[in-house]
Amino acid sequence: MSARVARTWTVCLGRLARHIAFDARYRRYLRDATATDRAFVPAMLRIRAAYATGAMRYGVFTAERPA
Repeated sequence: MSARVARTWTVCLGRLARHIAFDARYRRYLRDATATDRAFVPAMLRIRAAYATGAMRYGVFTAERPA
């Protein structure tokens, strides 16, 4: 599952890059010091890098209640 989840981050980063390149609102937002959520942009890069290096993996836990 990790490879598929990593691909999702690649897609998200590609979409973000396109928005930054073609939409001035995104560039203004990233320069706005009061925009607290802008910290998520570098975090997206770190998350993708963590998947690429194997430092992060996606897993699913399942449980079953005893009868």
